[in-house]
Amino acid sequence: MANHILYKRSQEHCCIHRLCQVRIKLGSVRPSYIKNAAKNLLALYPDTFTDDFESNKRLVEQLTDTESKKVRNRIAGYIVGLIKIGVARAAFEAAEPGEEFTETDTEM
Repeated sequence: MANHILYKRSQEHCCIHRLCQVRIKLGSVRPSYIKNAAKNLLALYPDTFTDDFESNKRLVEQLTDTESKKVRNRIAGYIVGLIKIGVARAAFEAAEPGEEFTETDTEM
């Protein structure tokens, strides 16, 4: 019985145990080289990319020297996400203060 109490106390003070209790929102984890490549491409060619994955995939293929199809697709997908976030943010900022914002306002 004493061992059980000691074990419980050690668990309460353990960092790993406390981290397990924290709710973490899981999402799509992308490596930093994917994010950096996508952000650099958007900075260099801001008007060439759209929210269409297929066209962005071809543009990434032309503008970069990625030999891997998987890396090219991940960069193009991240660009699509960045553009969609930018369009939604622009629509939200353009809305008047008293007006309610809905996601259908961003779809055109």
